[in-house]
Amino acid sequence: MSKGGRFLTPKPQKRTRTWVVVVAVILAVILLLGALGVWFVVSKMNKVNRAERSDNQLSADDIGKYLIEDETTSAAEETTAPTTGATTAPTEEAGYGKLGKIVNFLLIGQDARAGEESKNSDTVLLISVNKETKKITMISFLRDSYVVIPKVYDTYGNEHSGHTKLTLAYAMGYKWGGDLGAMEIMDKVIERNFGAVVDYNVEIDLEAFDAIINAVGYITADLDADEAAYMNEKFKDYPDRNFKVGENRLDGWAAEEYARMRHSSAADNDYKRTARQRTVVSQVLERVKGMNVMQINALVDELLDKVLTDMTNADITTCITELLPLLPEMTMDSLQCPNADMDLYGELIDLFKDGSPEQSIQRFTESKAKAIITAITEDD
Repeated sequence: MSKGGRFLTPKPQKRTRTWVVVVAVILAVILLLGALGVWFVVSKMNKVNRAERSDNQLSADDIGKYLIEDETTSAAEETTAPTTGATTAPTEEAGYGKLGKIVNFLLIGQDARAGEESKNSDTVLLISVNKETKKITMISFLRDSYVVIPKVYDTYGNEHSGHTKLTLAYAMGYKWGGDLGAMEIMDKVIERNFGAVVDYNVEIDLEAFDAIINAVGYITADLDADEAAYMNEKFKDYPDRNFKVGENRLDGWAAEEYARMRHSSAADNDYKRTARQRTVVSQVLERVKGMNVMQINALVDELLDKVLTDMTNADITTCITELLPLLPEMTMDSLQCPNADMDLYGELIDLFKDGSPEQSIQRFTESKAKAIITAITEDD
């Protein structure tokens, strides 16, 4: 076995998992299926899980767990009932097809396990595909971003609005309207706080990470001394896994631990964590682009039942038809949001004013965030 855990080692059943490779899944499901022909795509697409709306279970007590309510809500914070891009049929844009010049996919890695009643968004990635520039931009949102939550209703029909951490928005939406409600609330939060209009949503379940890494073979990670020590401590009970300073090959399990790392040293943080996530995703994208038909088929079969989306078969077919031919020419860029250019700074607060230990939040200047993000995601 090579260093870094190139080959699989049996792993414990009870582990905390993380989410970073959702972009590869969306590319495999939406784009690369087209390489096998539309007739094949249709036979595969019906295996994808569709997001559905559930009855409102968002009680007044739940509101207190998710939302710091404002005493007043300004007109700028008022929103209409949440909707998703997939609910409206796309219209033709001259020269760019039904999807238009830019299409935005919101990819959610959620941390719930089967049977659990809550879903937090552990990873939030916006994938913006620009047909004109032939560029894919991956925007990773910090989970502790302190955001405005659009108007929602509890089970008694009372309106609520306020602020909370981004990761809690998905959980609140799930209580409000099930899988589709979670996607709709998150879409509105992204638009309200960062200016990006989401066209389609994809959620990945807890088994997808290892599967995608192992399907593409491995990823490489350039570890510093603190990161290598962290990884060796994580795998101390597996002597055949040894990590060194410098380049390491990582299989699914090792890549997962690398991507969820945020305390390898006193200087480590969520900023570096999201950078690691983008590193992993970029490598997976390149490997998926180089797969042959048989490899794509195996990857798709492995992942389809782990995907939840608000996209219809018609939506997926449109994406395949319009985006697949551009894939070989696509370049990739990435950024974190919010970041220093948006006046990012962290703060510890008693988030819900209940005397519990202070929680970290990331504050930013909304106008600066919107200016940067809309320049990428919107066709002005």
